[in-house]
Amino acid sequence: MNSIVEETKKSTDLPIELIQIAQYLKKYRESIKLSMQNVEDHELSKSMISRIEQGERVGRGSIDAHIEKLNLYAKKLGTTIGGLDVDSDSSNLKRDLEFLEEQVDIKNIDYALTKLEVIERDIGENNPYYSFFKYVKAKALFYKANQNHNLYMAK
Repeated sequence: MNSIVEETKKSTDLPIELIQIAQYLKKYRESIKLSMQNVEDHELSKSMISRIEQGERVGRGSIDAHIEKLNLYAKKLGTTIGGLDVDSDSSNLKRDLEFLEEQVDIKNIDYALTKLEVIERDIGENNPYYSFFKYVKAKALFYKANQNHNLYMAK
């Protein structure tokens, strides 16, 4: 982890992967020479963009609402969390990650985490779907922690 991520992590309850995605989106916005004012609209204010980029939770407080805002922000930048379309090997990875995200959504979390561990051994930070991988993993870990918390509270 770099020091910016470590500093941000101290002041937020978001999974580190979501903070990294936010930082990726900020770098991407800057690389395409857009200001926050160029991106803001009625769905995404300048202050919300700033909070996203700083790794602060946005939306209605839930992790799902925050993820929706991350996706909206990426869309407004003309990209996705998963990155740009690339060759067929990467397309297979994208398809696999989309499938694993669906598994997380239907609460097949242990299966998704097992498969994500296999992908993690081979995926590099330079892979265009690395951010999408981190996003799916963060979502799975969040739901797993929430699932464990609910089991604990039921006892």
